[in-house]
Amino acid sequence: MNELDVARHSYLIDPWLHVWTWEIPLYLFLGSLALGALMAGFARLVARAVEKTKDLHFTLIAGMVVAAVGIAILFKLSVILSLLAFGLFARNDERSHELLNVNLAPASRLLYIVLFVITGASLPLQSLAFGGAVALAIVAAKADPRPSLISVRTVLGYGSPHKANTHDAHGAPLGKDEVIATRKNLGWPLEPTFLVPDEVRQFWAGRVEELKKEYDAWQHQFVRWQKDNPAKAKQLLMAAGYPDGVKITVIQTSLPSMLNTMQIVQAQLKKVGIDLQLEVVDHPTFHAQIRKDLSMAVMYAAARLPVADVYLTQFFHSRSIVGTPTAVTNFSHCGVADQEIDGARQTADLAKQKALWKEAQDKLITEVCAVPLYEQLQVWAHRDKLDYGYKLDASLTLGPIINEQSTLQ
Repeated sequence: MNELDVARHSYLIDPWLHVWTWEIPLYLFLGSLALGALMAGFARLVARAVEKTKDLHFTLIAGMVVAAVGIAILFKLSVILSLLAFGLFARNDERSHELLNVNLAPASRLLYIVLFVITGASLPLQSLAFGGAVALAIVAAKADPRPSLISVRTVLGYGSPHKANTHDAHGAPLGKDEVIATRKNLGWPLEPTFLVPDEVRQFWAGRVEELKKEYDAWQHQFVRWQKDNPAKAKQLLMAAGYPDGVKITVIQTSLPSMLNTMQIVQAQLKKVGIDLQLEVVDHPTFHAQIRKDLSMAVMYAAARLPVADVYLTQFFHSRSIVGTPTAVTNFSHCGVADQEIDGARQTADLAKQKALWKEAQDKLITEVCAVPLYEQLQVWAHRDKLDYGYKLDASLTLGPIINEQSTLQ
């Protein structure tokens, strides 16, 4: 028998081990079977401890498949054989339904095992690892009665060879050469320049039909508003000393979501004699210039912690006026409510604090320090067993707040 080099084996097993040819197939066969059996057993143990729902158990199995693939690759075992063993040991038991809360016929069981093999052997390890990590995190979160927060790290400009995960990928355009490089890197066709896959178009075409009634109702309301308000706006301009209208130059970001909104505002203001000139720049330049007080008006979208202190102090206290040493985001130069804001921040009397916050906001509205442009509607889904601990009417953040009073039954 010929001795083989140790490189055929994982250094995690034994870096100094030399093996004989007959031992390699035996190691691969028995090791793969053992791995499949261990992963199936562990999956059953976890399945007994969690809620018996189809989606949760399928999620658990997906995570275990990924774990089995990773361990098999780590120890240089057969991925296909390990998954086949996993499927054989983990297949549904009609008597207990421990792992799958469904009843599979014999033919379906065979398909179930084959799917294990196809899933693990056909997908890249990186994709499996990510999907499995998410699946296991969901299982762990649902098994714990306490509220859970699953943190998922993302990469800005994912796929960009030279700008991914840098500030250059946030707000500023990638540039023609980098777009081509990114498309090649992601396997995305170079032509057409703006590609929308057919399945995406079909999905949104269906959504258009679903929302058409809501859109028509909004348009009807908007037309009625247009008829009522332009005359009032022109009267206000005349009273302010601008009978022929006024021109306002605004620095605006090129981000589509914000630019589109400002272009709608531009069209509406034009009807009442206000000429809104938009100087469109990239997003980093927009932030730099508005903080230098170079724009006559600023459209700013924010999702801060939903307490009065944060919004009123950062946007409407004189200490926060842009261009000052303590500047934050007070673009309006308003300082009419400083006394009320400071008083509310200092008092320990909750009733008095709320009264001061209200008084501060009344002053800011009277002085027209800022004008709300739109309300952003979002859909938030949560389990029926989650109790926020308070009545949720709305939120100034990008999601409902989970606090110490929130519980998950």
